[in-house]
Amino acid sequence: MGVEWELGCERCLRFLWLGSQKPLKWRGFQVGDAVVRRFMGLHDRQGGCTLKLTNDGCASAPWEDGAHSGWREDVLSRTFWDSWSAEGLDCAHCGATGPRSVAPGTSPERGPGLRKNAALWFCDEPCFAEYCDYQATQRDRQIYDSTDDVVPFGPESVLAVACLDCRAYLRVDGADDGGGTLRDMEALAHFLCEHIGDHRLAALHIAPGEEDRSGPWLGDDADRWRAYVT
Repeated sequence: MGVEWELGCERCLRFLWLGSQKPLKWRGFQVGDAVVRRFMGLHDRQGGCTLKLTNDGCASAPWEDGAHSGWREDVLSRTFWDSWSAEGLDCAHCGATGPRSVAPGTSPERGPGLRKNAALWFCDEPCFAEYCDYQATQRDRQIYDSTDDVVPFGPESVLAVACLDCRAYLRVDGADDGGGTLRDMEALAHFLCEHIGDHRLAALHIAPGEEDRSGPWLGDDADRWRAYVT
């Protein structure tokens, strides 16, 4: 796996495992670009959220202090490994046979059950509840189920991420950054690589037509910020 990294919201006390810190290999994030986008959509600066990023080289991560700290891991995160098997998905709690890898046109051996992401499956609600209890009591790690949370920004909004300390930002709009590199999720992963540890990060979702409102960040003048170039 190599060096792994995690992203947490200091206001909501929720965090997300991003996977192995290899932007070039994943062309973004191992846990999935859509999962990262969604997490940032649920923890936007306009709601008062500030983000913290850590990896294995950081002295400490607040969510490593155990369940008593109040920090909870988003269910879309690391825990997807608990369902994996070579043949398909099994229940992450009891291990019962789940959706199999079967030939096109055939059916899996079990019903739909509960999917918490593309690779995390449970037989039913009781299995999921017991799984969450096990994580908290045996692994000292609370789980937060964000699967039904509604992201308050439409898919047409543009994600921007900034370091509030360095006053650098990246607008993830897919356009060329002026140096021949696209401002995409891989560029965002590289931006985050440079702001690990004590940096305060924030995400902002910009609606169409609001790209030029009072500079790139809330309440600040444009000349106080610099656009990130990879």
